[in-house]
Amino acid sequence: GPYLFLAGQLASDEQGLAREVEDNPALPYYASPIKRQTRYILRNVQRLCEAAGGSLESLVKCQAYFTDLSDLPAYFDVWAENFPADPPASTAVGVKAPLPIPGCRVLQAWIGYIA
Repeated sequence: GPYLFLAGQLASDEQGLAREVEDNPALPYYASPIKRQTRYILRNVQRLCEAAGGSLESLVKCQAYFTDLSDLPAYFDVWAENFPADPPASTAVGVKAPLPIPGCRVLQAWIGYIA
């Protein structure tokens, strides 16, 4: 059918937390971990949407599970970069750490509609 379900999206690879989103111990406050993780996830989600014949604009709903709800403002900054006009519906839920991959701050489950 036209629906695309992308559950369990994390900033991870075969080794665990993706290296490109890890904190630099020498500069721990130089970048935002949630922004790096959200950008990483959205790049992967975009590739999956394109493989299914769609794009990020095909996404209609995101359920996001956060280990720290104070990450929400920075998370939505990245959303504004990727969805400037008409963002998908979103639900944010706080959960206890760790997520299935230690170090991940957010897990996303997406629904898309590929017409």
